[in-house]
Amino acid sequence: MYNYNVLIFIVAFPFLACCNGQNQNEAAHSAAQLGPTETGTFVNQLGDHLWYIFQDSKNNYWFGSDGEGLFRYDGAHILQLTTEDGLSSNSVRQIQEDQAGKLYFSTLGGIDQFDGKKITPLHPVKSNAWKLEPDDLWFHLLGKAGEHGPYRYDGDTLYNLQFPKHYLHDSIMENEINSFFSPYEVYTVYKDRQGGIWFGTSVLGACRFDGQSIKWMYEKDLTILPVSGGTFGIRSIFEDKEGLFWLCNTEQRFQFDFAKTSESDRLQYQKTAGIGKPADFEKLDFIYFS
Repeated sequence: MYNYNVLIFIVAFPFLACCNGQNQNEAAHSAAQLGPTETGTFVNQLGDHLWYIFQDSKNNYWFGSDGEGLFRYDGAHILQLTTEDGLSSNSVRQIQEDQAGKLYFSTLGGIDQFDGKKITPLHPVKSNAWKLEPDDLWFHLLGKAGEHGPYRYDGDTLYNLQFPKHYLHDSIMENEINSFFSPYEVYTVYKDRQGGIWFGTSVLGACRFDGQSIKWMYEKDLTILPVSGGTFGIRSIFEDKEGLFWLCNTEQRFQFDFAKTSESDRLQYQKTAGIGKPADFEKLDFIYFS
C-alpha cells in the first residue's frame, strides 16, 4: 500500500516578517494614500490564506488568497483588493500580466482585468476556437462548479474552450472516481519551450495543445489515491533544462516524443528516473508537490 504526501513549497520573502502588523510599519501604511482614480485599501499585514505569488514587470509582489482577495506589496506598502473594489471573487487562482502591463486575476467568480486603476470583469464565450498565438493568456478557474476546459484571452475576447473527449473517459468514469472537481477541470496551465500549452486536469491526466491538435496522456499513479480512491490531479507541470518534464512528483521524469505524438491519438513518451528515494522522504513511496 502506498503512502502519499504532498509537498507544498512556501516562498519566504525577507519582507514578510515586517508584514505582520509590527509597530514600525503601521505609521507607513496609515500614511499611504490612494490617488483619485485608484482603488483598494492599505493594510498592515498580508492575509492568512495565500495561494499564489506573482511578481509584475514593475517589481511589485502580488499575493492571491483563498477568501481574502489580493494583496500588492510595492516595497513600502501593502494594498488589498477585494470584491468591494470590483474583484469578481475574493478567492484568487491565478495572476498574469500582458504585454501592455495590464494585470489579470482568475477568481472563482470569473476573470478580471486590472489597468492599475479599475477592475473590469471579462465575459467569456464558449468556443471550440483552439488557437495558439504567442501573446495569448491562458486561465483556469479551479474549484468553480461545472468547469470544463481552460480559458484563452487574445486581447479582445475571452474564450471558454472545450476539451475533446479523453480516450479513456468512459473506462475512468466507470470506476466511480471520487473527485471534488469535474473531470475536465484544469488544475494548472504551463507553456513549454516549444510553445506548446499543457493542461493538468483533476481526473483525466494531462494534455498538450501544439497549435494543431490536443493530445492526452494518463498515468493512474499521478491521479488516483489508492486508499481513498480520490483524485490528486495533475497540479504542476515543468520542463527542465534537459527538455524532460516533471509532473507533480519527484520519482519520475517524462521524455516526450512530439514527432511520434503527431502521428498518434495520444502523447508518446518514456519514463525516466527522477530524484530521491523513499528513504529520503521518511519511506514514502511517492512524493508529490503542488
